Amino acid sequence: MRLFILLIVSTLIIGSCKQDKKGRKEILEVHSIKLVSDTVSAGQMTYKEIKYFDENNFLYKQEFFDKEGTLKGVEHRDRNKESKHSQYFTPDSILMSYYNLVYEYDILKLKSAFDAATDQFLRGEQYQYDENGNLKEKSIIDQNGIIDRVYKFAHDDHGNEVGFSVFNKEGDLILLQTDKITEKDNQQRWTEKWGYRDNVPYTYSTREIIEI
Repeated sequence: MRLFILLIVSTLIIGSCKQDKKGRKEILEVHSIKLVSDTVSAGQMTYKEIKYFDENNFLYKQEFFDKEGTLKGVEHRDRNKESKHSQYFTPDSILMSYYNLVYEYDILKLKSAFDAATDQFLRGEQYQYDENGNLKEKSIIDQNGIIDRVYKFAHDDHGNEVGFSVFNKEGDLILLQTDKITEKDNQQRWTEKWGYRDNVPYTYSTREIIEI
């Protein structure tokens, strides 16, 4: 009898753990800065995207919007396909481009973009991560296979991005931004931050994280 009860309790606990694992979506908005009477505030939205993650934290869909909030395109990702793991569609469901993804131990290392109509290689993105799994470097590869831009990212102790730098193909620094996080959720994930360039406010960003 005790064994029977123990099995029931164990089953309930396992089932509860599975139900606790949920996916999420993250809504990111980036705004310009507005300065009125020496007061800095958020200006017009310049960029918006919505990312969808499954219960294992894998990105499976990403929606892109223009500064008016109108949907520009949708990228669908399926890691289980043999090729064309990710596809980019217009709002009218026209396939514009596709991507081949290379993973190493479930970590994305390379993303190659191709024109959907001609299969021509468009560009690539190569990724490097720190010991905590945070993206520390992204290299942009042009159509000729040459590194055109390199982005380097900084993170705080909770994995939040707190700045980035951009280098051209010659290795010269062309942009540096530091981010000041002003709000976090109860899991220490940033939900509001200000981006500074040359110690001047340049962007205002918000991120809403919703369990789905």
